[in-house]
Amino acid sequence: SVKWLPQTPNRLSRFRHLPAMVFFAAVIVLWHLFAFTGFFGYDDLQYAEVAARMMQGAADWNDHFSFRWTITGATALAYKLLGINDTASSLPAMLVALATLVLITLPLRRYSLSTVAAALGLFSLNFWSLFYSDKLMPDIYVAFFVTGAILVYYHNYRNPMTSGILFALALMGAFLSKETVVLVLPLLGWWLIRDLRRGGRGRFWVTTAITGLLLLGGYLLAVALLTGDPASRMTALLGNRYVSFCDYSNQPLRQLLVRISYGWVADLTRQGMMAGVILTLPALWLLRIRKKKETGSTPGHASQ
Repeated sequence: SVKWLPQTPNRLSRFRHLPAMVFFAAVIVLWHLFAFTGFFGYDDLQYAEVAARMMQGAADWNDHFSFRWTITGATALAYKLLGINDTASSLPAMLVALATLVLITLPLRRYSLSTVAAALGLFSLNFWSLFYSDKLMPDIYVAFFVTGAILVYYHNYRNPMTSGILFALALMGAFLSKETVVLVLPLLGWWLIRDLRRGGRGRFWVTTAITGLLLLGGYLLAVALLTGDPASRMTALLGNRYVSFCDYSNQPLRQLLVRISYGWVADLTRQGMMAGVILTLPALWLLRIRKKKETGSTPGHASQ
């Protein structure tokens, strides 16, 4: 719950956040109109080929990109409707980026315009969010589904079963976009352990687990029907040596030490992403302190 954020009076119009959404949506559209230079590398060209093959009903299951069904499916549909061109290649990612703006706004709709604008700005003005907002790449899809999962977790649905189902669906969408969704596992583990220690959200996590297993089982069954092997995604991944070349066990020890020490912070700084961290972390810390003080001063207040 984010009840400690500054709220606006309820009498204000429900459309008070529209100017912020329109502004940052315009930033994404203008970025495409004036900064889009076409395909930029190998991966997007390969996604385009995979999507074109899917549109023609001739998927190549030896290519692990063929198993990222959100991006390839959306792009194949765009190719079917608009033809194979730059607009069709860019439009699905742009729509997903705009949908992410909506997801960010939804839990903040009761709060001030400045709060919503700050949240939208942290996402939209992050260079890599903006860069991938019109690229035929899975990164913006993963951001959308993970944002959706976070929204579901922190939104207080009256029915925890609904929350669990939506949470599992969002994570499955991220998994169908790119395998890097595994990077959120530490966050999921922390949420699970914290909730178990507090003795809450039991039905939510049980529903999430059951739904997730059903979705995974259905996915493996679909893969088996399409390819003859439920593990063909992993087989294709390893066959393309997509993992091996990036495996730190095959690189000098120095590379691993850099990666687990200062490498991540250095990358954030070098790529212009540290600004969002610098602005966000102190604000979250101060708001956390404020929430604890308000919780402690309210007898019988239930922890969210």
